[in-house]
Amino acid sequence: MARKIWVGIASLAVLLLLCVFWVLGTDSGTRFLLGRAEPHLPAGLTLGTASGSLLGGICLSSADWRTDSQDVAARNICVDIDVAQLLSRHLAVRSLEIGEAAIELRETTASESPDSLPTIESPLRISVASSSLQNLSFTREQLQRDVERIEMSGSLHGSKLDITRLVVRSSWLNLDLDGGATLAEPYPGRVNVTWQWTESPSLEFAGNLQLRGDLQRYELNHTLNSPQRLVTQGSVSYSAERLTLDLANTWKSIKWQFDESLVRSSSGLLRVHGEPTRLQLTLDALGQLDELPETRVMLDGETDLESVRFSSLSAANELAQLESSGIVRWAPEPGFDIEYVLSNIDPSFASDQLQGQVNLAGTANGTLRAGEPELVVLLSKADGIINGHALDGSAEIGYASKQLLVSNGRVRLGSNRLSLRGNAGDTVSLYAELDAPALAELLPDVAGSVSGVLRLDESQNIAGDLDLQSLVLRDTEIDAARVVIDGSLDQHSIRTQVNGLGSRVTVELSGAVADNGWTGTIDGLSLSNELAGDWQLREPGTLTASAQEFSLSRICLDRSLETGEICTDVTMLQDRPTAFNLEISGLPLAQLPLSLPPDITLNGFGDMRASGSVVDDRISGDVSLSLRAASVDAIVDDEHLSTGFDEASGSATLSDNRLEASLQLVFAEGAGNTRANLRVDDVLDFGSAIAGSGSVAVNDMSLVAVFIPGLSNPSGAVNGNLEISGTLGEPDFLGAIAVTDGAFGVRQAGIDVTDFNVQLSQSSAGRLKLEGSAKSGDGDIRITGDTWVSADTGIRSEVLVTGQDFELVHLPDMQLAASPAIAMVFDDQTTSVTGNLLVPVANIRMKRAPETATSPSTDAVVHSDDAEQLSTRRRIDVDIAVALGENVSFDGFGLTTNIDGVVRLRGGTHEQYTGNG
Repeated sequence: MARKIWVGIASLAVLLLLCVFWVLGTDSGTRFLLGRAEPHLPAGLTLGTASGSLLGGICLSSADWRTDSQDVAARNICVDIDVAQLLSRHLAVRSLEIGEAAIELRETTASESPDSLPTIESPLRISVASSSLQNLSFTREQLQRDVERIEMSGSLHGSKLDITRLVVRSSWLNLDLDGGATLAEPYPGRVNVTWQWTESPSLEFAGNLQLRGDLQRYELNHTLNSPQRLVTQGSVSYSAERLTLDLANTWKSIKWQFDESLVRSSSGLLRVHGEPTRLQLTLDALGQLDELPETRVMLDGETDLESVRFSSLSAANELAQLESSGIVRWAPEPGFDIEYVLSNIDPSFASDQLQGQVNLAGTANGTLRAGEPELVVLLSKADGIINGHALDGSAEIGYASKQLLVSNGRVRLGSNRLSLRGNAGDTVSLYAELDAPALAELLPDVAGSVSGVLRLDESQNIAGDLDLQSLVLRDTEIDAARVVIDGSLDQHSIRTQVNGLGSRVTVELSGAVADNGWTGTIDGLSLSNELAGDWQLREPGTLTASAQEFSLSRICLDRSLETGEICTDVTMLQDRPTAFNLEISGLPLAQLPLSLPPDITLNGFGDMRASGSVVDDRISGDVSLSLRAASVDAIVDDEHLSTGFDEASGSATLSDNRLEASLQLVFAEGAGNTRANLRVDDVLDFGSAIAGSGSVAVNDMSLVAVFIPGLSNPSGAVNGNLEISGTLGEPDFLGAIAVTDGAFGVRQAGIDVTDFNVQLSQSSAGRLKLEGSAKSGDGDIRITGDTWVSADTGIRSEVLVTGQDFELVHLPDMQLAASPAIAMVFDDQTTSVTGNLLVPVANIRMKRAPETATSPSTDAVVHSDDAEQLSTRRRIDVDIAVALGENVSFDGFGLTTNIDGVVRLRGGTHEQYTGNG
């Protein structure tokens, strides 16, 4: 009987072992277990087909969990568990792999946050040696993110969670995390995180986070390394269901690029403390916008879930100071209400000609209602001093319903005043009145007066009258100018007349404002000038001007009574080639704004043709220039001097920015000629190659007297040549120019210079050589010099002047000769003059003192700016020994005597001149 019992027990044990093996080691057993467990799974969770076993590893084809707030789907799930560890209440997962997963979150009415923090206590010890998730897709409303890979290893023992490794890799987020925590009060823990978030190819964020502590106080240390370096230190605490933050954010040398502007901050501190629903903000930072001065910004305020309220926001730099307070809201309707005071504004920021101080005060408020902004800016007071004159003004600016409104705008500076009011939007109206009898009070470089009124009513009728009198702007003087406009925006006329500089210009236009621009007709255009004559518009032309287009049809000005015309047309369209044409015939050369010496005029007529186009900053076109009956004339001591040109012409061709140009001048009566040509590969690129040459040959030096009237009877020849190479930004010149067999008289000195020969040459890049000689009286003079030019060392010249008995003056009452031996050195900062000067002959006879000679009073004080200029102007050092020879005499004021001796003259700009001898 006992044997049968033991046999039965053994058989049952074998059967149990077979059952355990069948459950743990076969696919059928796995499906049996899942079938038994399925009724106990959470609602909405369904499992797909299973394969494998608990001993060898289980794989599920899918797992889906659907709730009101989320859908979670996973595919190809494989898990390998160490079953033996289950006997010791240890769920040891050797590996867990999920081939694909998707998570979709939906908005629900249920609260997503628990009322209190949960406590987790696992009855088993759970460990995961290795796990990975591939191809995770996360979706929430319009947001969708894909993660390529997630890997994790760690353990949970009771409430103690330890994450050995958590790795996330994707195109937008890379994260590495390790740490541990106890999932029960007071939730002590530690976390180390390194992360990288790529928002776009040009915007990437990266940082490191360390968190230590428990709910009473988590110590936080975070460093943002990209795109800027920002350090955040502080604490986060949670007590009595209240979250409290105390974080200090500090930075050094950060910058942001916004379109065309660059914002930089050299240092700053932003402290945030309090509960998320009521945070206190404190800011102290140094910032700079583009090239504006560095500004210190300080803020004291608080923020909640709907607004930021600041009791003080200040900004100060060397140009101005801002003090403001107010509130900025983003809920329920975005808006702001701010009071501001801008003080100590430096007006030189707008123009160097404006000096003084300006103060502004007022309010600004705005709201965004139904997507439409409403704004009111009140400038309650503007005062201060500009260029010594009092400033006073105020204005109110509003914007609502797509309509801009300016009311009660007024400004007065000294005796000048401006009033302005109006609106712009679906309808436009404007009233502006200007009365500026003293423009010099506004800008020191401007003189004269201007007054006018402009009216535009809601019926779009427009009337304006602007009058300028005695206007002086730098070197330009306008005796009078007037602009009158009358009509409506749809059809109006504009008449302008300007008198000044010996000219009168009248322009008559008619047209309309349309499509954010102006289009109309030039009905009349006339120019009257004493030298240029009278010019009249041949026939009307059309003119269109807007942000997208500027076009002028062909118009011509004809010269009255004489042959001459100027014709032009221009077309400039956005994203299309610009085309232009200009034709000038019979233009009087005397009217050209040339800087010629006094009593010298350029006479004759000029003809020019220019046409071309501009496409994507590439220029193509042709220019030709010729002069007719051209001459240079001068009057010297009632003597008329003139030199004419048989030919004076030039031409240039531009093809896709490549320039080829030439110039020819042929003097009349075979006096000589000059020719030049130039090629530039790209006129808009300073690094482009250039090549050219030039020559001059003059065998009749009489024309020199035209340009240097103080010379008489000049003769000799001038010959030279020049080769140009290198680049447009750094050209190289090689060549020489020489005057040979020259002779001339100097009218005011009464001397005749003969055997005048001088040559300036450059045989190698960066070095010029000067050689020359001349005779005067019984003596001669010689000059030699070298000049070195270098981008690294600058310019340096060494010149030596030597001579013997060279006659400088030969007049009835004065004769003077000199024998110099002087060395001169010039560089970028200093001029040095050293040597000896012998005066062998000097006879001076003075019959009476000049009429303008007066003696200063004994108590006169002479003021000079020399003391201030010594430190800034070019340095000059002089050390010359002056010796008087035996034939030096003075006869005047009842005194007749011979003078001899040696005086050493020393000094310069940085040392007073002294004479010893």
